[in-house]
Amino acid sequence: MNNSQIINELVANYEYLSSNSETSQEIIIDKNLKEPNELTKLDSEGIQFILVGDNPGTKEKINQEYFTRKGNGGSAGNYARTFLDIARFYESKRENPFNYLILNKTPFYSSSTKKLNIDSAVEQSIDYVIDTLNKLVKKNPSLLVLIVGIGKSAKLNQEFFSRLHTSMSVQLGQTLRFAKHFSNGNFHDQWLRNDLIGMKNQGVSTLKSNINRIHIESLEVVKRNFKLDFEFRG
Repeated sequence: MNNSQIINELVANYEYLSSNSETSQEIIIDKNLKEPNELTKLDSEGIQFILVGDNPGTKEKINQEYFTRKGNGGSAGNYARTFLDIARFYESKRENPFNYLILNKTPFYSSSTKKLNIDSAVEQSIDYVIDTLNKLVKKNPSLLVLIVGIGKSAKLNQEFFSRLHTSMSVQLGQTLRFAKHFSNGNFHDQWLRNDLIGMKNQGVSTLKSNINRIHIESLEVVKRNFKLDFEFRG
């Protein structure tokens, strides 16, 4: 399967779940996941980076876009899009393209992640996401997957990380990175602090080295919050 086929399969699974499950909760599918030109580019140039957020909120529902763009989104969306611009800047000196994909732990909408009801449909959607990540990492060996949102107060995180720990492939485990969520500038603060550490200790800071430092400290949070040990395999 190529990248577009894998993504199309995910979208089809979401649509099937939306039509056939008994849940009263609504699925939001990012419009970019169904954009033909975007999918064609991901087939020809590959995917270098995947950002995985929590679940769609009100702004995402209105705009049909995860971490919706500046001017239309909330603070998390603005921080996320700014980070992706920075990531592209870090990688701009390379000759290879930098294409990213944005997914969520589940496509089910709620006004806040804490209000999401973790029913069987949400659980199934999480499995679809993890299966998609496993397939995309196999297709794109140099892919980096950043999962944001590691707080223990959201039941979604407990369910997602538990299922991820059980179902991730070895290859996915090697490319996974964790970080705090973009809400309230949490990731922003984490990024700046680790960027300064890189500049002070090594005289240079790169996208991957920054994310690796963030991941190492986030692993301890995940272990403490969810009693799950994702050892650093990068």
